[in-house]
Amino acid sequence: MKQSLHLYKPEVLPPISFKEMLDQADEGAQKLICWLGEDEPSAFLEEVYEPKGSTIIAIGPEGDFSEDEADMAKAQGWTPVSLGHYRLRTETAGISVMASAKVLHEHNARQSAD
Repeated sequence: MKQSLHLYKPEVLPPISFKEMLDQADEGAQKLICWLGEDEPSAFLEEVYEPKGSTIIAIGPEGDFSEDEADMAKAQGWTPVSLGHYRLRTETAGISVMASAKVLHEHNARQSAD
């Protein structure tokens, strides 16, 4: 944070059960679930990410969330998103989504300043 001159540190929480995640999600936050979805394509992150306020982004286990889990999340207002055309490992998906969100946030800030 000091090196990058930013004083905001994203909160990365320890793993919890899927149901706990749904139950504990902040109602006011934008809720995104990274899900590959076999039958319905998910929107790309940059199409739905709103770089203002709080955002919760759920990264699934190896093999993805199950269809039942995705349906439970969608029923509670979560938006399925894709991180691109390549499949990522669980360990790298979190890093990728944080980097993407940072770029989208900065892009939005530049457009707002113009």
